[in-house]
Amino acid sequence: MKQFVLPDRYDGEQYVRLTGREYHYLVRVRRCAVGDSFPAIDRLGGTYHATVDEVGVDSVSLRISQNETELSDDVRIVLYQCVPKARKLDGIIRQATEIGVTAVVPVKSRHAIPVPGEKQYERWVRIAREAVQQSGATRVPEIRRVIALEEIVPIAESHSLGLFFHQIPLENSSLHGYLTQRPGTVSLVVGPEGGLSDDEIALLRQKGFLPAYLGPRVLRTETAAVFAIAAIRVILMESSTWTAS
Repeated sequence: MKQFVLPDRYDGEQYVRLTGREYHYLVRVRRCAVGDSFPAIDRLGGTYHATVDEVGVDSVSLRISQNETELSDDVRIVLYQCVPKARKLDGIIRQATEIGVTAVVPVKSRHAIPVPGEKQYERWVRIAREAVQQSGATRVPEIRRVIALEEIVPIAESHSLGLFFHQIPLENSSLHGYLTQRPGTVSLVVGPEGGLSDDEIALLRQKGFLPAYLGPRVLRTETAAVFAIAAIRVILMESSTWTAS
């Protein structure tokens, strides 16, 4: 465990008592005892030092102290992922969280599978929290409810960039070229196994999204999502080393 994710209800209290799944994880799985300490974060990325203060039969109490320095990512990445088959979205959410995505929005598109139910949504939220604890990611991503492609928020702000990934190079601009403006928010649309239809591509263009090309290889939707987020992270991470040509 790189860090523990505090419950959503946490609001800066010095002590927090945990039961249920969180108690089971700390006491039964991690074998934490009184006096054990570990780093913790809240849902907004605030960083803390947690110490086990008391262990009961079905609850555990943590003493929380906030760190002086909080880690935060300098760019927000919002993934609009068209819902794939089976439980592929589980893996996408897990790996996107590890890389550092800010939010994941499942999208219903023409070739996407039927919309999953409430239990699946709760599973996605749990997967994201577990991935943060295991990877040391600096923020718990927001997992939103499934929306229709038509409900995707248009790109309106000058410091925001919207991209959708396509198997054919529809523009001459490269991913690196798009990112030279160093946007504050990058919104990505990744299609399902059957790809995006021509009508859906036209709609995304109307909303201000630009086409991006990831190369000639045909990527599975779960591979494309992780590939794209990782590429954006690396390019922006190295932006301080760029030199004018």
